Amino acid sequence: MSLYSHLHLLTSTFLDVLFPKKPVVVLLERMAQSHTLLDFPSAEEISLSHCSALFSYKDARVRELVWQIKYQKNKTLTQEVSRLLYEYILDDIQDSFYFKKQERVLLVSVPSTWRRKFERGGNQSNRIATSILSHDTGNIFEYYPDTIKKIRNTVSQTKTKNRAERLKNLTGAFVVQDSEKVKGRRVILIDDVVTTGSTLKEMRDLLKDAGAKSVESFVIAH
Repeated sequence: MSLYSHLHLLTSTFLDVLFPKKPVVVLLERMAQSHTLLDFPSAEEISLSHCSALFSYKDARVRELVWQIKYQKNKTLTQEVSRLLYEYILDDIQDSFYFKKQERVLLVSVPSTWRRKFERGGNQSNRIATSILSHDTGNIFEYYPDTIKKIRNTVSQTKTKNRAERLKNLTGAFVVQDSEKVKGRRVILIDDVVTTGSTLKEMRDLLKDAGAKSVESFVIAH
C-alpha cells in the first residue's frame, strides 16, 4: 500500500469514528464494493425518447445513493455508479462504434451555475462524467466539461406547475460554448436524475441545433 493510500485509509477511519455513517450509507458502500447495486429496482420506462436510467428513484436506497453522490461527493458510490453507467452506455453504442468506425463519442454533463456549484460543492454530473472516463479503457469517449454552459439560474423543474412553466423556466438558460466540438458528433448527456425530462430535452434540442448528429441521455435514476 502506498503512503498516500495508507494516509487516506487512516483519515477515513478517523472520520468514521468521529462522524459515524448512517446504516444505509454503510450498506450502499458495501454493495458498491461487492458490485451488487444492480440488485436495486430498475427504472421504469421514461416517456422522454433517447433517455435511459439505471434505477427507480421511488426506492429510498436509490434516493440516498443519489444524495450521497450529489451532495456528499461520496467517491466509493460515484466510482461504482459511473462504472455501471459506462457499461450501460457501452452496451448501447459499442456495435455501431466499432463496426462503423465512428469518431469518439462526446460526453456532455448537465451544467450548473456557480451558485448551485457552491451550494452542492461542485457539479455532480461533471464528477460522474469524469469518473466514466476513468473506466474508458477503449478510448471511446471524449469529454469537454464546458461544452454547454448554464448562463442563468432557474427554479427547480420539480417546483414548476406545468409543461408551459417548465419550458419558460429553461428558455435561454443554456448555451453551447463551441459548436465545432459538437458538429457531426454522437453526444451522450450525463445527469444524476431525470424527473420531468424538460432539462434534458432542452439540452438535446440545443445540441442538435449546434449540429450534433445524435443526442442520447443516461442518468442514475428516474
